[in-house]
Amino acid sequence: MTGRRFKIAVVVVARNAEATIAEAMESIVTQDYEDFQLVFFDDCSSDSTLEIAVRFRDRSVFTEGRAPQWIGRAAALGRAFEMCSSEYVIVCDADDRLRPGALRSLAEEADRTGADMIIAPIVRISGGKEKILRPCGKIESLDDMPIDTVHFSLCNKLLRLETVKRGCKPFPGIDRWEDLGVIARFVAIEPKISVIDLPVYDYIRRRGVTTLSTSENNLIVSNRIAIAEKLDGWFRERGLSDKYGDFIRHIKFYAMINMARTPDRDLRRWSSVYPEVLGSVMSLRHVPLLYRLICKIVFLFYR
Repeated sequence: MTGRRFKIAVVVVARNAEATIAEAMESIVTQDYEDFQLVFFDDCSSDSTLEIAVRFRDRSVFTEGRAPQWIGRAAALGRAFEMCSSEYVIVCDADDRLRPGALRSLAEEADRTGADMIIAPIVRISGGKEKILRPCGKIESLDDMPIDTVHFSLCNKLLRLETVKRGCKPFPGIDRWEDLGVIARFVAIEPKISVIDLPVYDYIRRRGVTTLSTSENNLIVSNRIAIAEKLDGWFRERGLSDKYGDFIRHIKFYAMINMARTPDRDLRRWSSVYPEVLGSVMSLRHVPLLYRLICKIVFLFYR
């Protein structure tokens, strides 16, 4: 660990990512910006992920850690955040990459505005096709943010590290939607947010590769509901339930939506998970109208 304080720490957490980790690391060490620290944390990989990653030690200010046994992505991210020595932090997944000039663009916006969070577009790459996902032009509260990748990923945002460490680290043991749990609490503290128009991150969907976001549906559902409950409790403890009630209803809706997408779905059980949310589903403005209408009809039929 260096005693120097950097402008940015780039965090990479990996487990068994030998096929993609070199590309991710290369995208970081070739940034045209020097005031950053690369923090790599290996979550007890059983392949050559760690051996490949440490080859980049001599090409950046490199800080590394390794779990002696598997601890899960959320806990690993929490460990990595504690290893950072910087003003800001950004995450790069082991199967994605930063775009050229990303760190410089984010740092310049941080210097210009003094913002606590800088958010930028994402380039989603699937089947060789690229699509730019852009955030809302102006974000002042959680209620302005649709529940989607560009608004709640950790990978296209520069976050003030002190705020993350103080009370926004991932909930341990909940490894899907862990990004959302961090960003939701960060924004609820009402930091200064700035949005830039330049894409900084390539989100790559790879054929035949299973990730946390595409793994077993039951785990996704249980983790998302766990995040919804954790956030609901966090807001209640701070007297923010009324202020962010609309946001919590959106979170609960999207937490349960995967239950209705599986071939063996039990719509009666689905309708009973959050009946108060389905009962007021027409008020969820960030949910497409067709979804709201279908859910309302199903709820009325099965309640």
